[in-house]
Amino acid sequence: MGALKIFLFIFLVLPLILVGILFLFVITSLGPFPIAASLAFVSLFLILIPIGIGVFGFWLWMLIDLLQRDNFQDKLLWAVVLLLIPFIGAILYYFIVYSKLPRKGTQLSSKK
Repeated sequence: MGALKIFLFIFLVLPLILVGILFLFVITSLGPFPIAASLAFVSLFLILIPIGIGVFGFWLWMLIDLLQRDNFQDKLLWAVVLLLIPFIGAILYYFIVYSKLPRKGTQLSSKK
């Protein structure tokens, strides 16, 4: 559980802190128009953060699905793809593997 907390801190909390520091730096260096620039920056921030959290959640969902699959021969290959190219790899995994192969605990219906 400790590794999960470190992972979440690095990928969720630390970027928020860095964006806040960048925001303060931009506001203090603008000069006569800090309010307009700060509103633009905050609106961009409010749009990008939910998108980033959604993309991260989708990637994490595909990674967890991959790790929970039994008898999947290309597990190592897909793990490397998901770790090296996260968003594109997650989309590829979703369309190539997730939507086509049965998941763990799912019974295949046999036709008689």
